[in-house]
Amino acid sequence: MAFTDTLRLVIAPPHRAGYPSIGVGVVACVVGLLVAAWLAWIGLLFSAFCLYFFRDPERVAPLREGLVLAPADGRVVWVGPGAPPPELGWMTARG
Repeated sequence: MAFTDTLRLVIAPPHRAGYPSIGVGVVACVVGLLVAAWLAWIGLLFSAFCLYFFRDPERVAPLREGLVLAPADGRVVWVGPGAPPPELGWMTARG
């Protein structure tokens, strides 16, 4: 992967769900500039974290046959049936 591709993944436009959090950080930064410098730094760091956390890069899925794609850019480590968690009480007694 080229450096520019990696940079595009890290510096991507934010998702709409992140706008309120980013806005809070920007407001804290502006208020911090008027009140206390430490608050401005906290607001700036919080805004930068939210911009990174809520990034929404373009993803292109491969178009080959027989592929299994992992959600959320993760890894597929096992494919097969699984048992539900016991706390759900979905297991039935077998005779």
